[in-house]
Amino acid sequence: MEEPDFRFLTEVDALQTLMMLADDLRAAREQERHLLRYIEAAAISARQGTVQDGPVKPQAIIGHTGLARKTIYRMLHKHGLVAEDIEGDEPA
Repeated sequence: MEEPDFRFLTEVDALQTLMMLADDLRAAREQERHLLRYIEAAAISARQGTVQDGPVKPQAIIGHTGLARKTIYRMLHKHGLVAEDIEGDEPA
């Protein structure tokens, strides 16, 4: 991916662009937190069991979310749905 190339006419233009990008970053981080709450709720529900198939294995949840193993195990461990947190098992 090509790096963006900014050329500003004035200092005001530069600072306004930086402020706009910082606002976008804050909004993206908030959206990430929101989505992770939903993923955690769905992972917990899946692990607790489906109506037809029973509990979904952590590895299947990992495979379908694309999240790190450590992240999923931490979510499930927090709710007592796996025996232990795998802290330190793999890099974040």
